[in-house]
Amino acid sequence: ILIFNIMSGIKVLFSGAPEGDLKSLYKKVETINKKAGPFDVLFCVGAFIGDGPESDEPDADAVSYIVGSSPIPVPTYFIGGYGKGSNLLLEALPVSESKIKYLGRSGVKVINGLTVAFLDGTYDERSYSSKSTSDVDMSLTSCRHYTSSDVQHLKSELQTLEGEVDVLLTCEWPKAVTQGVPEGLLPQDLPIPSPGSEIVAEIVTLSRPRYHLTCSTVGGANLHFVRPPFTHRDLGAGIRSTRFISLASLAHPTKQKAMHALNLSPCNDMDPSVLSSPPEGATPSPFEVAAKRPMPEPEPMPTPNWRFEMPEPKRFRREAPKAIEAPVDIPFDPTSCVIIRNAPWSASAEDVTAFFQGVANVVSVSRPMRPDGKLQSWIRVQFSDSAAAVAALSKDKTEMMGRSIGVELGRAGTRPPREEGEGGRWNPLPSADNRPHDGCWFCLASSAADTDLVMSVGEDTYLAFDKGAVSPSHTLIVPVEHQASTATCTPGCFAETEKYLSALRTFYRSKNLEVVGFERNISLRRGNGNHCHVNTVALTPAAAKLTREKFTEALEDKGFHIGGVIPSGLSPLETQAKLYELVGDGEYFLVILATGERLVSVLPFGTRFPLGLGREVLASLAGTPERAVWKNSASVNHFGNDATTWAEELRTSFEPFDPMH
Repeated sequence: ILIFNIMSGIKVLFSGAPEGDLKSLYKKVETINKKAGPFDVLFCVGAFIGDGPESDEPDADAVSYIVGSSPIPVPTYFIGGYGKGSNLLLEALPVSESKIKYLGRSGVKVINGLTVAFLDGTYDERSYSSKSTSDVDMSLTSCRHYTSSDVQHLKSELQTLEGEVDVLLTCEWPKAVTQGVPEGLLPQDLPIPSPGSEIVAEIVTLSRPRYHLTCSTVGGANLHFVRPPFTHRDLGAGIRSTRFISLASLAHPTKQKAMHALNLSPCNDMDPSVLSSPPEGATPSPFEVAAKRPMPEPEPMPTPNWRFEMPEPKRFRREAPKAIEAPVDIPFDPTSCVIIRNAPWSASAEDVTAFFQGVANVVSVSRPMRPDGKLQSWIRVQFSDSAAAVAALSKDKTEMMGRSIGVELGRAGTRPPREEGEGGRWNPLPSADNRPHDGCWFCLASSAADTDLVMSVGEDTYLAFDKGAVSPSHTLIVPVEHQASTATCTPGCFAETEKYLSALRTFYRSKNLEVVGFERNISLRRGNGNHCHVNTVALTPAAAKLTREKFTEALEDKGFHIGGVIPSGLSPLETQAKLYELVGDGEYFLVILATGERLVSVLPFGTRFPLGLGREVLASLAGTPERAVWKNSASVNHFGNDATTWAEELRTSFEPFDPMH
């Protein structure tokens, strides 16, 4: 069973212990990869190799994957390097062309940009006190039980690490990890008190990972457990949070979940203020409040064991950030501005001017403080004219002072943008909360999202079948992140929306149909606000010609009118700029014609717009007026199939036209 948590970033798949059944493992991975991939990397935790003595001959199936003769759909890294024939298998891996790699007994590695710490094996008192393994190749030695030298090696690497740990992989639970968890959130079969390793608990406290993944039989039970996040104390750069996930064994199928998917951005590329924000429902670290029992150590360490006892690394020692005030003698011109996202904390106005030197002429730089006294993560830059602002977009997705940044048009209307932390109705680009919102139907990382209806996923947008479709061709183009509208989404998001629209037109024209659609941007007063979604439907050419007339009539009947037309044939950047010129920072209703033209109705502030208008017109044009009401459509048969089956069929037929493949 797979848990989805899909966001923009590095697509990572985690698996519980396959215990030597690599054929079943990769069969499942291949299915998941086709449905929700492609994934960049697979990490396996728990026993990777089948049960048996390390010195035995390995099973033929395992050998075929290790030497690369059997297909491996996703590059694989594993711990749990022990079991039947593991000595020969691990010896063969370094010279094999297989995509399978053993991480080693312990250490820290950077894989696909992610910093991964790992400790293989489980605690055994005799093995822990055994002869040091420091004189052997750590990547070739099987590790059923770690030694004190393995732990010392990992501690040393963590203490000298220059960045943050994205993922920690172990084969054991940490001791006391369930402390502080409400009883109703604990697995039913969990023994009380729950077992675990004090050494792993120490490693968690030292490494402070964003995610800790393990697969361990706890008290004889094959359990899946996702603990509420817990926070580590502030060491000078803000608190850090860890999410503990224990996967069930893949080799013993049950209803317990054995696979987990994430889309991760490396910690070292993230805004420090995001890393230091405690997740909802977080508890204090159970290891910092639990009583510690003395643990065996080979000898006193010459350096401190605990990161909170260490002097802070130089990277955390910085002066308090200061705001950048815009020159008072330069009038504010929103059409000539860009926003630098994830800007370096120490960046000055001079640094920003130098960054754009040779590209565009900077006339003003500003970076305000938030109402809570913290510095904004973005910088507004004003140029000599709008053409210069467009030219500055060439610096998007580059590095500034060693940090990956984004550059976007500063579409903030005729007034400065609302600052982070303030109230207010409008939420423009610079302060938009694009993080996934649990409960939002359209955020892919939300538990409310129906991922079975997703047809295609890009970097910034995805395409899905509408659960309450008015016709068999009814799809939605949706930003992956929580963005309110196409007028204010990122340029990359808008460009991908255009790609999907173009691909849908090509796909349905091969069937002698034309694609039309609409977008409704209403600032919802409840929940997490509007999450942009563009509705599209394929119509007969005759019906498509009536689209302009029918939408115009429906709008005028409700007291609204078409206030502007955006012609077809423009670039995505030009189209989005034209849209923003028409709607500013207000609400709007937009119609997309088969020709590519857009009809825009600006909605006066305070008016009540009929939310079902768009669906009513599309259902009428499609010849299915009975499906105009979403609740009625979502609860009835989808043209001979359930919604999931129909989405799968549509996904398959659309695949040759998918612009993201």
